[in-house]
Amino acid sequence: MNCGGRHLLDGAPKPVWYAVHTKPRVEDRVVSWLQFTFGEAVCTFLPRLLVRRRHGSRRWEALEPLFPGYLFVGVAADPAVLSRI
Repeated sequence: MNCGGRHLLDGAPKPVWYAVHTKPRVEDRVVSWLQFTFGEAVCTFLPRLLVRRRHGSRRWEALEPLFPGYLFVGVAADPAVLSRI
């Protein structure tokens, strides 16, 4: 969970969490954009799962989103921030 360097237990106001729908396989770019644009005003959470993949005899492990096309964003109740997401 990335909250701009602050922890949720620091006494800061608790954010309101939303599920944000994105295009599949661009969740990382959306998280980066949110952190770059809003900084500490938003918290992002993108749960991932380590899965084993196979193509023919080649096998590998990949870290994939638990909910493809979705990520979670925690926002303080600020209408200016909410309208831009």
